[in-house]
This record gives sequence, C-alpha cells and structure tokens, in this order.
Amino acid sequence: MSETLKVKPLITESARGLSNIGAPPMVIEELLPVGALTLVSGQPYSGKTFFALEAARAVATGAPFMGKWKVERPGNVLIVEQDSPKYDTGRALWAMLAEQVNNDDPRAEWSSADPIRIAWHPGLDLAARLDAMRIIATANSLYTWRGESYYERPVLDDTGDVIMVREEFDHGYRGASLIILDSSRSLHRGKEDKSDDMEAVMQNIKLIRMETGAAIILIAHDNAGGEKTRGSTAIPASVDTEYAITRRKAARDHGVFVRKARAIAPQEFRYTITTTEDEKIGTLKRVDFKEYMEQAEEPEEEAVEEARGVLMRFIADGPKSLSPDLAVWAEQHGVPPRTLKKYLADGLETGYLTVSYRNEGRKRFATYAVKGSA
Repeated sequence: MSETLKVKPLITESARGLSNIGAPPMVIEELLPVGALTLVSGQPYSGKTFFALEAARAVATGAPFMGKWKVERPGNVLIVEQDSPKYDTGRALWAMLAEQVNNDDPRAEWSSADPIRIAWHPGLDLAARLDAMRIIATANSLYTWRGESYYERPVLDDTGDVIMVREEFDHGYRGASLIILDSSRSLHRGKEDKSDDMEAVMQNIKLIRMETGAAIILIAHDNAGGEKTRGSTAIPASVDTEYAITRRKAARDHGVFVRKARAIAPQEFRYTITTTEDEKIGTLKRVDFKEYMEQAEEPEEEAVEEARGVLMRFIADGPKSLSPDLAVWAEQHGVPPRTLKKYLADGLETGYLTVSYRNEGRKRFATYAVKGSA
C-alpha cells in the first residue's frame, strides 16, 4: 500500500485583495523597497561597493542614506563578502562607521555598528540550494538588542480583582532587513554567460528573498563597454531594480543611473565620497548625495553614428598633441573643436574609447583607440 506524498501547499491570496494594493513598503525611501532584489552594477572602482556599504551603514544605524533619504525600516544587515579582500572592504566600512560609533552614548550597552554582520569569503556556491539555505538560516538567526521598555496591562487575579501587571519588551532587531551579496560572479561556480547557470543562481537568490523578507543588493560588474551588466541576461531579467554606477574623475563624483525599476520611480543622481583624517578616530569616509541629474533624452541613432564616424577618422590620423593639433584637425575636417572634444569625452566616459599618453620634450601626445580593438 503506497503512502500519500505529503507536500506543503502554495501560499495564495485572493484576487479581491488586489483592488486596494498600494505602493511597496520601503527600507530606504524612494530607492530600496522591502523584499526587493536590487542589482548594483558598474565598472571596477566606479563606486558600486560604496553605494552598497552606505546602504548597510544607513539601515543599521537608522541615519539617512547619503545624508538625504530616510531609512524607513532600520534593522540588521548581513553582508556576504566573497569578492574583495577583507582588508579593503573592512577598512572602508569601518571608516564609514567610525565617526558615528565614536559618538555613541558610552553608557549604552549597544553600538550603532552592532546590527552589521559580515561573512568573509565563506566559499558559497549559490547555484547550490544548500548554500542558499545557509544564507537564509544566517539572516533569520540575526538578533541585535537595542534596549528595553516596560508597560502595564490590567489582568484579573485569583480573587477576581483587577490588578496591573508590569511587562517588559525589547526593541531588538530580529532577522535581516538588508542582505548584500558581493559579487554575483564570485558567488557561484557556473559560467556567467550561460543562461541556465545564471538562472539557477538567480532562483536561489529569489528564494533567499522570499524566506527572509529582506531587501537584497546584488553587486555585479559591467561589460567592457559599460552599457550593460556582464554575463547572461538572466541576471538583470531577474531583478526588480537595477542601478548602474559610474565615476567621473574630473568632477570627483559618482552617478547612479536607473536601468530598470519595478513598482518605484527613482530619480537618477550623483554622490560624492570624501576621505578625511581625524587625530582621535583615524580615517573617516563619507558618502553624500550631491545632486539630481536632469533626465536627458537618449541620443538619436543618427547622432551616435555621426559622432563615431568623426572619432574613427580622428583615430585613423594617429596620435595628436592635446591642444593645438586637436583644434587644427577639427577645423580641417569641418568639425567644431568643442564638438570634437565632447565626442572624445563622451567616448571615454561611456567606455567606447581608451586613451594612452606619451611625452616628447614639452609636448604631450594622446593616442585614442576604440575599446576592444586590436
């Protein structure tokens, strides 16, 4: 006689409840919904890790994100760091926390840094369901004591009289409000460009989200051109929100561009990272909002082709000194010097072009090339 297989039924909701469904609750207002899977992608040293660490600092301490956005759901943060060395990420994170921790009330039994927990290079393979379950178990086991309070409630004693009973409750953080996974490539042993491999990884990350209720930030790397996340399209297709992080060396700031957003409409902005030295505390880092960006229209395809045509002719004529030769070449080819400079700057910022320099006497020459070309 065969036994009936016992399975856990799916959780369902009535369609009637959809009539009054509202906007999602937020961990960080405007930017990070509760239970959302957010992809933060960019080139190396673009500032994506600082974006994630600033989110960790804000959620753990309850202080505004980048000094601007309110943290609506503070709590524990779990960072699974499997990419950067402990020294680099640890030093950067502590530099972001040091000033706030140093200002904590010394009489308090908890620190504003306590809710952040880091798993350094645990050797996880998120293509495996067991390793996803390990993250779930870790996130759900987190608890941070944050003080306690008392209240009185009326109860009946054995004689039937009403008496007030004093009960205590704590303000502890239970479970994880935010999980940071760094980085998508280092968290699995599959092939990043294979959709089947990446689909398995992303399904396990979704399971982590479902079983913990935490918002998840997944850090990833862009391709060489900087126009999309490296690897299979299964990665960006599986997330709710995707932020592309860029760096402008000349302006010393970082841009946050929205590649994808579900249920929210975040505005693109720029932020700065500053480093100072304090005699008592040591190295301090701050990540601060700088400005919103105007919503620029996408360039017409014809304009892009025209710009690239000019650049190809410019590159074919060989190295040029940085100032006079550039202006002479522009005039000879009927291109305004300012326009040529803009095409070159845009090509470098988007990753379409690379440039190398050499000095001859008092002149400095620049050699431009299309990235990835021989």
